[in-house]
Amino acid sequence: MSLAARSARSRRRRYVAAAVLVLVTLPIALLLRLGMRRSPLASPSTHTREGLEPIGDERDKSTGLPRLVRDRFTGIEMVLIPAGEFEMGRSPGDEETRWPEEEGPRHVARITRPFYLSIHEVTRGDWCRVMGEDGESPSDTDLPVELWCDEADSFARKTRLRLPTEAEWEYACRAGTTGSRYGDVDEIAWYNESARSGDDWDASRMPHPVGLKKPNVWGLHDMLGNVGEWCSTSMDGYSASLAVDPAFTPPRMLDFFRCGGRVIRGGCIAHPRRLIRASMRSCPGSDAPMRVGFRVAADP
Repeated sequence: MSLAARSARSRRRRYVAAAVLVLVTLPIALLLRLGMRRSPLASPSTHTREGLEPIGDERDKSTGLPRLVRDRFTGIEMVLIPAGEFEMGRSPGDEETRWPEEEGPRHVARITRPFYLSIHEVTRGDWCRVMGEDGESPSDTDLPVELWCDEADSFARKTRLRLPTEAEWEYACRAGTTGSRYGDVDEIAWYNESARSGDDWDASRMPHPVGLKKPNVWGLHDMLGNVGEWCSTSMDGYSASLAVDPAFTPPRMLDFFRCGGRVIRGGCIAHPRRLIRASMRSCPGSDAPMRVGFRVAADP
């Protein structure tokens, strides 16, 4: 056999070996990624920042932490959410969704660490100040910003804040209550029927300035209605067993579209009354930024 022929055969063998290696290792890598579906909450040091200044003298009795703080960089006011347990998922008497398994089974979730959560959604004014973009008219600065989840993530990274997990969000929304809502729906939320003016359907779908509705007992406004809210975690099926700091994040290779699988909570002004409830959860569609905003969290 000539030298050229031996060289060609050697190259073919290397190509075949490389192809076999890829075919063997790729499924293994995929399985490993799938096996890491559940990721724990980031450690407190990941998001802790020294830019939180107390507002007033009120302190939490169990931790000694200030109850209300202001982020020095953004000016956003945040309230302390204590650690605790709650029943997560569809409340007794809730109307079933199109896919009832999304909100059940109802189960106990435990939040092991206190955290701060902004008292209302990030506004257009907040966004423009932080991201350096030109604002709209002064009358629009108190409206909630509407955007994709990766844009919300960019805001959080720049401010060294974070988005709440889905469990943290529902825990904070319920604020110790066990029903569908933390108060009378007309007093706490903007939704389709309440915002409509006669036959003006366009008016019923436009967000309102933040903070106009009554807060829950922890001081959080607009947890339900007005705009939906991005969470840091993604949609996952519930289990009936105890969930401790649940935080589901799928492999990026399984994201089939922008913000694929990320959870939106709270319902929005375009939703009917029956969907304005603490257990309501959804995933983004092609028009996700329409009536979807976010609020920020911080660890003490």
